[in-house]
Amino acid sequence: SCSKPNLLNIPKSSDIRSLFIAPEGWKLIDIDYSQAELVLLAYLSQDKQFMKDVGEIDFHTATAKSIMKMEEINSEIRRKAKGVNFLNAYGGGAKKLSKNLKITEAEAWQWLKGWNETYPEVGRFKKMQKDAWREKHYIEGIYGRKKRFPPALNTEIESYYDRIAVNFMCQNGVGDAINTALIDIDYLLGKLFGWTPESIYKVPGIVLSVYDSI
Repeated sequence: SCSKPNLLNIPKSSDIRSLFIAPEGWKLIDIDYSQAELVLLAYLSQDKQFMKDVGEIDFHTATAKSIMKMEEINSEIRRKAKGVNFLNAYGGGAKKLSKNLKITEAEAWQWLKGWNETYPEVGRFKKMQKDAWREKHYIEGIYGRKKRFPPALNTEIESYYDRIAVNFMCQNGVGDAINTALIDIDYLLGKLFGWTPESIYKVPGIVLSVYDSI
């Protein structure tokens, strides 16, 4: 990840996005997995309410309504709800949330408490992952990729490993799902249109992928 500037995300400003153009007669198509990491976390934790919510509605809007008790939802409220979801899913406290969202620690604590009470199985899953790296010294992702953990020399490193043990399952799962999708899309485009080194810019193809977006 990076910031100032954030090189991993194209700003939503139309002034910036209009700079990315396709040749005449062509179109750029952007496809991504909706809330992919949270969906995967829901199914990894097997929290029934979590699975129901990510499967039926816009999860960030649902969080704003049910946990943050917001009646009118706008883009700013949804952004804050998104911050609550990702921070609480992967580890972080009220102090960090209050700083990120510019709210009081008491308000942040209340939101996080409501989240944990609504999706209790997530906490149990996170504890299971923390226990797993301590016992086996590695975590295995859903596609079999392993994240290995060298000895933790102090409590700070232990806390870091605790976060990684949870993050890896979702981030690696989504990353490898995209890799699988890229292989499938490339194969199907080749079957549909065919290509040679000479015709590579004359038939549809993949331009790039950015994490969960193609």
